[in-house]
Amino acid sequence: MIMNKHSRQELKSAWNDPVKATLIQRNILGEKFLLRQWYEGIYCFITRNLKEGPVNIELGSGNSCLYKHINGLIRTNIISIPDNEITFDAYAMPFKDNSVDNLILISVFHHLGDPERFLREAMRVLKVRGRILISDPYISMYSYVLWRFLHPEGCDLYRIGFDKSIHNNPLLDA
Repeated sequence: MIMNKHSRQELKSAWNDPVKATLIQRNILGEKFLLRQWYEGIYCFITRNLKEGPVNIELGSGNSCLYKHINGLIRTNIISIPDNEITFDAYAMPFKDNSVDNLILISVFHHLGDPERFLREAMRVLKVRGRILISDPYISMYSYVLWRFLHPEGCDLYRIGFDKSIHNNPLLDA
């Protein structure tokens, strides 16, 4: 998310408070036309590719606007964020076996410290032919500069991977 100097300073000062940082990111997203357009494209793609059914769960929906595209979308996060319906850990979802039509993760999968464990849990809660729809960043030779110097999470090539021993922020563990 490219920001002006004021936005970057505001987010940096709130970075140790995940709820406040998420709400600031939500506001920044609302102000950035091109970023909103990018996400609108993602929301449309996801909406077109849902398995038909009423139980659609978005994991890590802190600053997402996907709920505007999917009626009845259940918005969740690992921390309590205003406007989200449920707070839980993606490794222990509070849903019955075979009860969810779609699990949706937008810019969330790369934050999972144990993706294999998440995928096992997703398989448990998904109905037969249920879907996991993931939109996640790709760090290429060209996008590295953007991710490293302009994105608030930063990007350290020496820390890419899934290091379960590093726990700084519940939103950024991976």
